[in-house]
Amino acid sequence: MKKLIIFSLAVFLSGLLHAQTFDEPFWNQGLPVDVRVKDLLSRLTIDEKTGLLVETSSGVPRLEVPKYFMGNEALHGVVRPGKFTVFPQAIGLAAMWNPDLLYRTQVMIGKLKKL
Repeated sequence: MKKLIIFSLAVFLSGLLHAQTFDEPFWNQGLPVDVRVKDLLSRLTIDEKTGLLVETSSGVPRLEVPKYFMGNEALHGVVRPGKFTVFPQAIGLAAMWNPDLLYRTQVMIGKLKKL
């Protein structure tokens, strides 16, 4: 019985701690983006900020910011394991002087990003 009470208390307290994290202003989608960004940046350490500048981030577990993979950008195409496109450099795309083909290229990239 004592173990059950301790377990229940631990579950309850962990729920409270988890709920407090999401009360932070940067999680509040009702606030303006600039307010949320300023709040998040004020909470991050220098190491955490620089850790978020890379293509593959481990996130910030302390603030429950999830890890992410940012290996895509529409300038060159999409890079995903097993599925990728590669288009010429921006200067090459611009030099083709074909706005319709450039538009179709970007639409293709946009669709692939959703995979």
